[in-house]
Amino acid sequence: MKFNHVCLLFLLLVSISVSSEEKNDIHLNEYTIRISQDNNAYIEVYKGAKVINHCKIDGWDKSYSLGGGLMSLTNDRKGILIYSSNRYINVDEIFKCGSGSVTLHDIPDPNGGMDAVIDVNFENKIFMSLVVVDAQTNMYQVIVSHFNEKENIFSGGVFWDDSKKNIDDSFYVDLSDIYLGRISLDGKYVSPSDLDCSVGSFPGVWSINSKKKVIFSDSDESAVKHKCQQLFDGKATLEQLGGKLISGH
Repeated sequence: MKFNHVCLLFLLLVSISVSSEEKNDIHLNEYTIRISQDNNAYIEVYKGAKVINHCKIDGWDKSYSLGGGLMSLTNDRKGILIYSSNRYINVDEIFKCGSGSVTLHDIPDPNGGMDAVIDVNFENKIFMSLVVVDAQTNMYQVIVSHFNEKENIFSGGVFWDDSKKNIDDSFYVDLSDIYLGRISLDGKYVSPSDLDCSVGSFPGVWSINSKKKVIFSDSDESAVKHKCQQLFDGKATLEQLGGKLISGH
């Protein structure tokens, strides 16, 4: 199958727009960030109802407006991804620009054109992106790579491998809700889909260093959920939480 980047982006945009607020607002502490509805080449920062920054986006292409000015805040809260492109705006630049300009930066993804970046950890220089396997059934796989590296850190299962295209190893993305795949705050773990560290989870949460799956075997489902979130937020280590790493997919 030939993978269609435009189709992938369209499906992602539908997913985001269904559950996003009307103007795809991003809330960061007491501030709200949005793409200007009057001119998509500008980004605005609000504090309450007051606009405190109104900045031109250098490098903006009018084709991005086809995405309706949709944005996504990276899990480390350092970048705002702009759809439909594999580009981002630095959050610090937005708060410092006043009435000047900000730069639209390229994500160093050598796979650009076949995938869509859905999270970045800037400190550890890691990105995660989606590749569509079957658009009709909304089945996807993921790429987790270091900046400027084409090779997937992981292999097998739901992790994309151009030589092993297998829909049975892909996972479903519910396009009626916003996509939840993320990289942990400390850059040590990835969650290709819903954050789930239970024994039978799929796709589950994975350790980047060991390339193994994270599980908590507690019988209390709420305890597993809490520990998984604590791990992903970098508030406790796997050892402190009593978790395990297992092989296989």
